[in-house]
Amino acid sequence: MNIEKSKSKSKSGKSKKAIGITMAAVMVTTIFVIFTPAAFGQPSVPPGEEGIYYMVPQNSSATYGNTQTMDVWVNSSMTIRSGTVTIETSDKTCGNITDAGWDHTWNSGSAITNPIDIPVVGKRAVLGFSDPSEHPPGIYHIGNITVHCNSTTCCDVNLSFIPGMGDSSIANSTAEDGVGGQNGTFECLGAAAEPDLLVESITPNGGEMFANESNNISATIKNNNSTADAGAFNVSFEVGTFSKQVSVAAGLPADENVTVSVTNPTIRTAGDSVTINVTADFNGGVNESDESNNASNITKTVVNNGYKNKSFMGMDSLELFEHDEEMYGGITYNVSGTKDWNFEPGENHTRIHHIDIPAGMEVKKARLYMYWYDYWYNTPPGCLANLSVDFNGTTFIAPDAAYTDQKGFGDYNTPKGTYMYNVTSQVTGTGNYTVIIENIDPTNNTAILGEMLYVVYEDPSQGSGNMT
Repeated sequence: MNIEKSKSKSKSGKSKKAIGITMAAVMVTTIFVIFTPAAFGQPSVPPGEEGIYYMVPQNSSATYGNTQTMDVWVNSSMTIRSGTVTIETSDKTCGNITDAGWDHTWNSGSAITNPIDIPVVGKRAVLGFSDPSEHPPGIYHIGNITVHCNSTTCCDVNLSFIPGMGDSSIANSTAEDGVGGQNGTFECLGAAAEPDLLVESITPNGGEMFANESNNISATIKNNNSTADAGAFNVSFEVGTFSKQVSVAAGLPADENVTVSVTNPTIRTAGDSVTINVTADFNGGVNESDESNNASNITKTVVNNGYKNKSFMGMDSLELFEHDEEMYGGITYNVSGTKDWNFEPGENHTRIHHIDIPAGMEVKKARLYMYWYDYWYNTPPGCLANLSVDFNGTTFIAPDAAYTDQKGFGDYNTPKGTYMYNVTSQVTGTGNYTVIIENIDPTNNTAILGEMLYVVYEDPSQGSGNMT
């Protein structure tokens, strides 16, 4: 197109140029929609100006590697036919302009040859627009620019309209006026937050791997990022030759955890060493900020479960001490004594047992059962009670039979027991029997409970065939 220019003065005293335009183009009907400034909060034309450019949105953002497109508009107070707008970023290393485009309702059949330019490698965008006919004052869409987040760390840039003739202007068939714009900002948010899945804990059966049974193993998985949720993932359990994956189909929100479990059917022996390996996001389906902390493991020594009876561990639950033939008689017993949970070395207790034997009956057998457990503050695996028992003047340093047990793992893993003393020769019939118990261990406390004197009597004149 051919342009002839002559200077004139605007109402504000600014220099203006009258323009005569000879168009060699095919005229195509163009439809423009005029908006009022109040419709969408557009800026008003400043006093003394003929128009103002602006962006929608005025302030925008994107994460690293992503872009945001802003529409460019003009609010013109004079009739408008063409114009040029220049937008510049304050720091292209943070946010650089990667694209620009004009609204193709402009320039229908016009001869403008270079309406879009992005010079200085992303620093500045220049949009030109024109139309064969003039349009009344109002708001018009010019085009758009695209800004790219170019930094892995958070930063901000100013998106500024370069004002004045040669950079940003609007024109009609009689005048061209240099105008400014409503500047905006772009925030480069840096690298997008990603979840971080890690194995927070591995817990078999409350802390132990038990012999002679299957074992339940639980793992707590945490998303260690405070803002990014994790999508669906798998958790892998590997214990020796056993391997199983558990799906967490619902994913895991930021800064939360989930516990998943498997049952390991492998039967093991007490004393075996077992390593449990757990891996979160085993199949690598979740992009994470740290891919090196998905796996964890623990090693446990297999123990017997002392809360279950000995037959569960391949042992006899009851041990036969002695067995009597059939006889004509009966039993009697007496329980005496109170608990002393802190029975110290050198300390003693006296208990009195009263026994009634029916007339004509004789004592066949008598047993004193002493019940105790280890002092809780003794260091595991604890200590067996070391007791001296004086029964009616007869001293027993060691029991005739001892029955002890302990759970075998964890806290308070100290022994408990029953000592049995054969006092048949000391029980002669009805009467009171005095028992003095002393802790003869040189260093360890113990805890004593009550005790029982148990007596079996018989009628010497009757045989087993006379039992009724």
